[in-house]
Amino acid sequence: MTLLSNGHFIYMCSLDVSEIIHLKQRQLYLSDMQLHDATRNIIMINELRLYQIKYTEKLEEKKNNLTKLIEKVAAEKHQSEKLLYELLPPFAVEILRMGETVQAHECTDVTLLFSDVVKFTNICAACAPYDVFNMLNELYTKFDRIAKINDVYKVETIGDAYVVASGVPTQCINHSERILNMAIGMQMEVKSVKRPGTDISLEIRIGIHTGSIFAGIVGFKMPRLVVILLSRDNLSDLLNRAENKEIA
Repeated sequence: MTLLSNGHFIYMCSLDVSEIIHLKQRQLYLSDMQLHDATRNIIMINELRLYQIKYTEKLEEKKNNLTKLIEKVAAEKHQSEKLLYELLPPFAVEILRMGETVQAHECTDVTLLFSDVVKFTNICAACAPYDVFNMLNELYTKFDRIAKINDVYKVETIGDAYVVASGVPTQCINHSERILNMAIGMQMEVKSVKRPGTDISLEIRIGIHTGSIFAGIVGFKMPRLVVILLSRDNLSDLLNRAENKEIA
């Protein structure tokens, strides 16, 4: 502190501040401070440090969000691939993932099973759609489990019709035995499924056919495996052959 000749004092000091916010609280600005005051440098360094901390926190937040997004995409991709593997044979899925076309090929000695629910139309007429859906879901869940046990391929379900094949897409020598075991298991399991609102067990009809087929993937948005009977005399639908046996 210096005493001037006019009786005034000059007080030489630095503000006790370290951040911009402290200046704002005192309604001051950096321009109010001396140009060579070291406190200015301290304030600027602290502001830079605070900015770096906030920037790092934002980067960390974005990193966490990106990690969650990647995990979500990976989970959805896994679910999509899981559904695709349930719809198509594994070899076909791998080919489609590479962007290539699955070529139809001949499969010899294939056995196909075609089944439907007896009096299904009458059951639908007497029940609510929701009850019919639950009934079919229960029935097909049991059939899917039997198909997995016997290692047969589920071709499709159309309403109450359930179609499986053995010997395609992977050939095997005991395809007929697997399908017969599948049929026996289906007849046993269907007894535990009741008509909606009753204690009456469902009944099914089963048709089985063995022959040589051409198998291939058709469709783009909803690809599916199609099997066609290969005969020396004519070309007819293997599903129709099996279905005719089931009706008979």
